[in-house]
Amino acid sequence: MSLIIRAKQLYIALIFGFCMAILEAFGILLLSLLLGSFTQQFDIGNFKLLAFSPFLVEYILELSKSQFQIIICISLVVRYLMSIVFQYTILSLIYNVRFSISKKVLHGYSQKSVMGKIDSQNQGEFIRNYIQGVDHIADNFLVSAISIAKELATIILLVIFIIISVKLVLWNIAPFIIFFLFIAYVCSKSIKKLGVDIRDLSLVIYNKAIDFSRMANFLSFSNKTDIFIEDLNFSRSKQINTLKLYGSLQLSLQPIIELMLILGVLFSVYMSSSIESNIIELNLLLVAGIRLIPSGSRLAAGINSINYSLPYINSMFKIINNTGNNFKGYIKKSSNDKFEMMLPEFKYGANVILKSQTKLEFNKTDIIKLDGVSGSGKSSLLNFVASQSVMGNVKIGYIEQFPDFFEGTIYDNLTLKDDNISKKEVLDLVNILSLKESFQCSNEKILEIIVSDNAKSLSGGQKKKLALVREKLKNPDLLLLDELNAGLDQKNRIIVANFIKTFFKEGTIIYTSHSDEKFNDTDKLFKLENNELREVK
Repeated sequence: MSLIIRAKQLYIALIFGFCMAILEAFGILLLSLLLGSFTQQFDIGNFKLLAFSPFLVEYILELSKSQFQIIICISLVVRYLMSIVFQYTILSLIYNVRFSISKKVLHGYSQKSVMGKIDSQNQGEFIRNYIQGVDHIADNFLVSAISIAKELATIILLVIFIIISVKLVLWNIAPFIIFFLFIAYVCSKSIKKLGVDIRDLSLVIYNKAIDFSRMANFLSFSNKTDIFIEDLNFSRSKQINTLKLYGSLQLSLQPIIELMLILGVLFSVYMSSSIESNIIELNLLLVAGIRLIPSGSRLAAGINSINYSLPYINSMFKIINNTGNNFKGYIKKSSNDKFEMMLPEFKYGANVILKSQTKLEFNKTDIIKLDGVSGSGKSSLLNFVASQSVMGNVKIGYIEQFPDFFEGTIYDNLTLKDDNISKKEVLDLVNILSLKESFQCSNEKILEIIVSDNAKSLSGGQKKKLALVREKLKNPDLLLLDELNAGLDQKNRIIVANFIKTFFKEGTIIYTSHSDEKFNDTDKLFKLENNELREVK
């Protein structure tokens, strides 16, 4: 939240908001004068709001009625044009803040991902925050905050105008102001709670929808589709009911506030013992009273929008304020072509991976197998080791058990859009891995293929080979392999093994495998067991 508070653009937007309030009040004053000028009782000299400037009154009295009306009309046009410019400026400033926050969200998520692969729930939360949360900040929170400040200033100015012109007693409208504040407080608390419920339900529905789309085929031949559809519909029903309650509360609040404002003005006029006013001041009372009605509605809507967006904002700023990897581990090159690695005690989610600090040393060209039963945390440990690349002097390559790909060409996925990598180098590596046999097209055509949805159209073996090319283009000092042979037949295992032996012989390799197989020339074996990592002699 401090990021918003420190934004200079927001304070500039607030200043423009107050200027718009002044323009609004000025426009109502001009409109009252214009309406009064068409009556026979028009007497500008008795208008109390102009009593502070006898020179202005004297100047107006020298004008003919038609000249006065023309000047008022021109002034109203200028006022509306200035309001348009101010509104555009406010929105520009707010959306600049929005863009800045959007960049912070991306940075915060990237820092969080340093700790390893993000689970699907956190991925869903990030997508919701980046797409919806940032929109809530701009459209609901910032715009509403500026609108509230503007409408409050407008209401204050109009009430001052009415009190001065019609000589209303302030205590006459005090009960209505107090009741209005009480209603606004109660409703805002309720709407804030509904906002939290809607946020949580939206995330649940998003995650369930992702799971259903991913497992739809499996559920269909398992005859369980109806159960999951019913569960998703139940969650959607809860969300819709909550949205109905939120909408009903918001819509019913506005007419209540409008009614309170109308009653407040009428009651104040009634309670005044006498109203010594000319036609201009009565016009002012009428126009200002009418303008107070939408001001009250906008004020209520702004409060509702802010309360609705607060849960999204709090969730999003948890990502922005994320400090990334707080683990006190490291991997670094030491003397004599050795690596030194410090693995701290840490958890991945709720699972303890290592319960004590562990220090490892190995040679630059060692091949190391990381062993352990399924679920012991081998992949999480590799994730942590890979994360140290951004903080140390060791360049690390990592091929996950299920490599990820973004939407785009295979060439862009291999080079990660790095223009410094030559196409010839990519084609040579693709050719060595015999990828054209499985793709059944030329190497050049392979690079032009567009993948989407995390490359679902590709087989597991194709993904593994492409991931090997991608990591080779990084020229890492340390290569991490998580279940590399999974999904590969014997022929492709030999191709992959020869590729690694040829292109990664100058670096260290750490690999995992559920089977008992080992790379030839494996130098060390580490076993992860009972949340401890030990070397097996």
